[in-house]
This record gives sequence, C-alpha cells and structure tokens, in this order.
Amino acid sequence: MLLQLIKNHRKSSFFLFPVVLTGIWIKHLLAPYAYTPVAGEDRLALFGLFNGLVPAHLLTRSLIALVLLALNGLLLFRIYREHLFPKSWSMLPAILFVMITSGIAGYQTLHPVWLALPFMALAIDRLFASFDQRKPYGSLFNAGIFLSLGSLFWFHLIFMLPAFLIGSHMMARDSGWRDGSHMFLGALVPWIFAFAITFLTDSAGNLATLILSQVIHPLPPFTATLPVLIFAGLMAVLTLAGSYAILRDYDHNKVSFRRFYIFFFLLFLSCVAVYFLVPAVNSSIFILAALPVTFLLSNYFESLKRVIPGEVIFTLILALVVYIQLL
Repeated sequence: MLLQLIKNHRKSSFFLFPVVLTGIWIKHLLAPYAYTPVAGEDRLALFGLFNGLVPAHLLTRSLIALVLLALNGLLLFRIYREHLFPKSWSMLPAILFVMITSGIAGYQTLHPVWLALPFMALAIDRLFASFDQRKPYGSLFNAGIFLSLGSLFWFHLIFMLPAFLIGSHMMARDSGWRDGSHMFLGALVPWIFAFAITFLTDSAGNLATLILSQVIHPLPPFTATLPVLIFAGLMAVLTLAGSYAILRDYDHNKVSFRRFYIFFFLLFLSCVAVYFLVPAVNSSIFILAALPVTFLLSNYFESLKRVIPGEVIFTLILALVVYIQLL
C-alpha cells in the first residue's frame, strides 16, 4: 500500500517523491499560467530583482516553482530527521507537504511564497539547532537572518517573527533576554541593507510604500470551490487528530519534541491570526501554514497502529488534491 511504502521503504519513498510532485502539477506544467500580483508584491525587494531576471516564459516559471517546492519538501525531510525522529528515513513529511500545499489552488506558478519558504525552513532548522544550548546566539542570529531574507521575497513572512521570538526563549537551556535580542538583530540586518541600498539609489520611499501596501491594501474575500472546502475541512479534522495524538502522549515524549510541537502550534496560530487581521494577506498564507500542519499529520500517520485507516485517509487526501488541480 502507498502509505506503508512511503513510511517503510527508503528507496521507494525517494522514488515516489518526484513522481507524486510531478503528477500533481502535471496539468499546470502542460498548461502553465502567470499569477496576478497584488499590492505590488512582484516588485518588492529581492523578489522584484528575481522576477526581472527570470524569463517571462510561463513553463519556465512553473518549473522554477516546482523545483522550489521540491527543495522545501527536502528541507522539511531534513528537519524531521535531524530534530524530530533521528532514526527515520521516511519521506512522508516531504510528500505530505507537496500534497497539502497543492491543495491550495492558484499558486502553481512562480509566486513569492515559493521563494520565501526555503528560508523559512532554514530558519526553523537553526531555531531547533539551538535547543538545549547554553548560549545559542549564533544559531538564533542566523534564524533571524534567514527569516528576514525570506521576507524580502514575500513580506508577509516577517509576521512570523513573534512566534520565532517566543520559540527562541523556549529552546535555550538558560533562556534570557539575549536569546530574543540576537534573533531580532538578525532579522533587522537584511532590511537595514535593503533600505541602505534603496537610500543610495534614491528609492527608499518606493520601498516604504510597497511595504505599507503589503499591510493595508484591502483584498477581496477568499472564495473557494466545494472540493477546496472539503479539503480544508479534512485538513482541519486531521490537524485536530494530530494534535490529540501528541497531547495524549505528551508526558511521555522527549522535552525537545514537546518544545518543537508548541512552536509549530504557535506558527500555525500566527498564520491564522495574520490572515484575519492583516487586510493585504490572501490565501497564500495557508501555504506557510502547511509547514506546521505537515508536522502534525506526519506524526499522526506515524502513530496510527492500524494500516487500513491510514491508507484510506492518505489516499483520500491525494485524490482530493489531484481533483482540485484538475478543476
């Protein structure tokens, strides 16, 4: 069965990862499309530079987005193996991340969020690497830099900084004010350089206007088709089930696992709060929310003792994602 093959067979799961990824995106590779930028996000800082360098050819842009999605899936696999389950070689987190993000229609092309996600994953990796260290200032500083670099591609990533600041105090062995301050300083550095460059080129006002538009520019309400609503409902139920599976054995889990779970929960809450509180945020924030959801679902599928229910749920998710992409 597919889920068991991914969980228990290393070579097969590595083979299935590109197959599932390409299979889900095949329609958009055969008929690529361009995304419609909102609030000038196609001109913001590093994404504006990258967007100008990439050819306008639609297939090229879709392929770049596909490669970035694959890269982020592999980074999640690394985080899962290095920090959560060191003995596991399962590609389940990477494949689940591809499936969950692909269930959000309209972003199967070169969108700023795809360029921001790898930096988000690197920031999480550096944050988790600081766990149980007495003075993890270097790791936390680097986590802030990675998060800020990602926000230069997709500004809304910076709204995750409060969750990271809280996480910095959770990870260190002897936490203090220096932990959060080092991360905050790291987050400031890329933006200081960005404003310095725009100041020298006499365009600092344009950057400030673009940033303001990323916060206050009102967007039309999100509308979803029935399959997307069903998919969202299924993800919500499975997220609750994954949380219950962790909380049920919370006292028996390692301290590191508990801290990582709390951080992912804060990250998920931050995404939901930003969607409802910031007028310029659209459904792309749910691609970011797929990171903590992937962790919860991976743990849920790993904890299932019965084979058939897991296979049915996994197949249902895959079928819904494929159907949404074919609409």
